[in-house]
Amino acid sequence: MVSASPTPDDFAKWAEFNGFMLSASHAGWIFRGQRMRQGMRQGLAGCESYGLRPKAGRADCLGLRDYDSSLERLIFETFKRKSVRLVDANDYSDLDWLALAQHHGVPTRLLDWSSNPLVAAWFAVNGGNMDNDCKIFAILVPGIMRNRALTNPFAATHVSYAQTTPSIERVFRQHGVFTIYPDPDRDWDPDAENVPMHRLTIPAANRSFFRRILGKFGLDHQRLMTDIDGIGADLALRYLTDQEVAP
Repeated sequence: MVSASPTPDDFAKWAEFNGFMLSASHAGWIFRGQRMRQGMRQGLAGCESYGLRPKAGRADCLGLRDYDSSLERLIFETFKRKSVRLVDANDYSDLDWLALAQHHGVPTRLLDWSSNPLVAAWFAVNGGNMDNDCKIFAILVPGIMRNRALTNPFAATHVSYAQTTPSIERVFRQHGVFTIYPDPDRDWDPDAENVPMHRLTIPAANRSFFRRILGKFGLDHQRLMTDIDGIGADLALRYLTDQEVAP
């Protein structure tokens, strides 16, 4: 399949994205790319398509089952027990373990953000149904959220900001930071806490263009995922979309 030539709308949306980045250029801003998701329970509060909700609480939003904090904790402890032989984690806190679990697909109460808006854009436009729009969020983390920083993520009583040990390679490569949710089954509304936030929608029609341009900036699966799965995912994408394969 040969990629379509860029359109004037592609260039206009990229220019809008550059303006979005400049509007949030202060060091305190962090960014999140998010693909469309839809709540399946009709009328269920907090299940908006673009809600800021961690994975541990999305099963409830999708109508699969109610959120269960004891099950969330059991899944986490099982991940630690089964993974400890595979990871040099002598100095890991529970927050570090939870971040590692998050990056290997375990539902957690963490939500991924990045200090790099290009990384957030990459996560927005890659994966999922390419016929759906996606969105980039930017928030200016206030001092009160930074002061809530915890090493025990299960002790949070308010939405909190967290950074993990740099030894978690994926988090380091992705300039990753996290927000921690005491109630994972509820969407977080930064506006309700007077947290400055910007949003940018990337329509489905512009996603392929963004993906190609971000690839030129060196953002792809193999560089952001840092393992052999990332290499395989990147090459599979290039095969399916007829993108140039770098040496």
